[in-house]
Amino acid sequence: MQTEENINKLRARVDELSEALDHKKMTPEEEEGLKVVKVYMNAISDTLLWVLANKDEDANYFLKKYVLEEDIEAILER
Repeated sequence: MQTEENINKLRARVDELSEALDHKKMTPEEEEGLKVVKVYMNAISDTLLWVLANKDEDANYFLKKYVLEEDIEAILER
């Protein structure tokens, strides 16, 4: 039950980040970078979902440990 809760938290966080990136005004050059960021985010979320399915850990812990929040915030601020 806890694992399912954590997976849902993680999916919600990934959706929030994707939506924030979708609504960010970008130049054509940045649009290309956005594609790379989305692939990166999907790879991270897929990996974390696998980890959470196999280990009952807290989603927030993995987000803070493996997803570089500073990098994502820097991208969103550009």
